[in-house]
Amino acid sequence: MTDKDYMRLALEEAQKAAELGEVPVGAVVVCGGKVVAQAHNTRETEKNALHHAELLAIDKACKALGGWRLWQCDLYVTLEPCPMCTGAIINSRIQRVVYGASDEKAGCCGSVTDLTKLPLNHKPQLVKGVLQQECTAVLQSFFTGLRKERETERNKTKMKKLYETDRQKILDYIMAEPEMNLFFIGDIENFGVDTKEVEVFAHQKGDSFDSLILRYTTNYIVYSQTPETFDAEPVIKFLSTRKRRCLSARGDIMERIAPALGGTPRPTYMSRCNAVAQRAPIQAKGVTVRSLVPDDAAAIVELFCQIDEFKDGYLGHEAEMEEEERLNLCNGGRGYGAFYEGKLISYAQTSAENSLGAMITGVATLPAWRRRGFAGAVVSSLCQMCFNDGMQFLCLFYDNPAAGSIYRQLGFEELGVYTMLRGMDTANV
Repeated sequence: MTDKDYMRLALEEAQKAAELGEVPVGAVVVCGGKVVAQAHNTRETEKNALHHAELLAIDKACKALGGWRLWQCDLYVTLEPCPMCTGAIINSRIQRVVYGASDEKAGCCGSVTDLTKLPLNHKPQLVKGVLQQECTAVLQSFFTGLRKERETERNKTKMKKLYETDRQKILDYIMAEPEMNLFFIGDIENFGVDTKEVEVFAHQKGDSFDSLILRYTTNYIVYSQTPETFDAEPVIKFLSTRKRRCLSARGDIMERIAPALGGTPRPTYMSRCNAVAQRAPIQAKGVTVRSLVPDDAAAIVELFCQIDEFKDGYLGHEAEMEEEERLNLCNGGRGYGAFYEGKLISYAQTSAENSLGAMITGVATLPAWRRRGFAGAVVSSLCQMCFNDGMQFLCLFYDNPAAGSIYRQLGFEELGVYTMLRGMDTANV
């Protein structure tokens, strides 16, 4: 048999390693024209740093021949030996080393260095490049497959950024629950899918969405059609790296992700109204009710900074929140408020206005002016304005039982739990 024949045996061993998921390196020891040992890399399988193909083959040869001196043996190996294996070759007195592929990163028989040229008590003969193409191809095929496998695994836990070309697919998905997704729908219709203000990300399973995340400035919304079974890991991993002021989702979705993100979830009741009940107009001296314009943004923020339910998200962020309120009123949002001597004392606004409806948010009245019907009046006026403009339905969420009573009187009916997670001003990294 020739060197090529023995190297083919070593390649067979390398293939065995590949089938185990090991780096495909195989080795054969030949003595007097007879194969006395064959081995392949099992470092990962056996969890042992010493289980290189060359060391295992040398160990088997020593046992087969009954001694540690292999001075009449040749070693055939598919990849140039590393420092450890070259040392073992020298110490076992292997007379000749034949290898196929060079190892530019760890080879110590000529590539990185040549340990056989050191002034030691044994110098094996080196023959390189036997079946080099075949030996290299086995390694390249293995690492190409490994990279693809790792990329597939990464993609399983990766949120993919979506673009304007994905708009219809996104809308088709979230329209399964239009009420719960009013923010989603409105932000996409008013700003787009990939803009400075709004981005959408998806985790996919096959050709379908498993979950979606929408970013509006520093606010995030999560949605999945399968809240009990969607893969929460990629959602959590994505959100953990993002600065976010508020995260919101259906209650059952938030239950899956909130424990890993920190913060205290605030569950609320999502409600829908198809027609608003009329309220008597406010008749209080010095109080006027009107729709708000972008220049009222500072007054809105001043009001929210005095309301316990809102102030944590506004105090210290006044400039940022004023810009956000102005942005909402400039891009389809509406506001209705009660003013006393020019000061805003009660307020309600829409956000996420879209072709179907809108979300009523930010319903607030200064403590000194409560229980006088202002909240009901501004919400009623705001709803009537929206329905007059052709909206099909309006939604709002609340956690205050007293507010719930007012909303039911106005014609709102509860749909389910919608949860917010506030106070995450810095990412959990």
